[in-house]
Amino acid sequence: MSRTAYCRIAAALAAVLLWHGRALAGPEAIEVLVGTGEGTLDNPQPNINDSHLVVAFCYDLKPFLDRKLGWRPGGEWQYRIEPFVSIVNRPKSRTEAGAMFAIKASWKAGPVSVYAKGGTGTMYTSLDTLEQATRLNFVHYAAIGLSCRVSKDASVSVERWVRHYSNARIAIPNSGIDTSDWLVGYTWDLH
Repeated sequence: MSRTAYCRIAAALAAVLLWHGRALAGPEAIEVLVGTGEGTLDNPQPNINDSHLVVAFCYDLKPFLDRKLGWRPGGEWQYRIEPFVSIVNRPKSRTEAGAMFAIKASWKAGPVSVYAKGGTGTMYTSLDTLEQATRLNFVHYAAIGLSCRVSKDASVSVERWVRHYSNARIAIPNSGIDTSDWLVGYTWDLH
């Protein structure tokens, strides 16, 4: 894939990001997540181990769902823009960076909330593996977690991710890399 094609993909993602920022009111919360994960690579490579830093800009999705779809779901629903950077600790010290767009649904029981979320986006990795032919990849994840309110406008969380990234058959090989990750977070409510 040419550099021009990568630039066009990046420009399209930036346009989506700007449109969604205007279509929704300002973020209702900002969440910072840190964590680590493990995954299996094809032999003779050692397993992958990485550490993540994710900053999530969280928008209330319920008014959008009601206005555009006429749907009023229970619980709390968020649209999330999640830029991230990761350090690959093994098999070699490398970096990953990207941005994901996600949806989170949560349900409260007193000060504790249980939630599920999932997202997709693009990422760059400097790690060379037998599984991937490109450095630009597409990343997807699904997660479940628990959140506990610690003050009127703050909460802490723990969540389990299942993450997959691959180059979407832009080039061969493309067997993808799957990781299982634990993350902890701190959320500041802005409204």
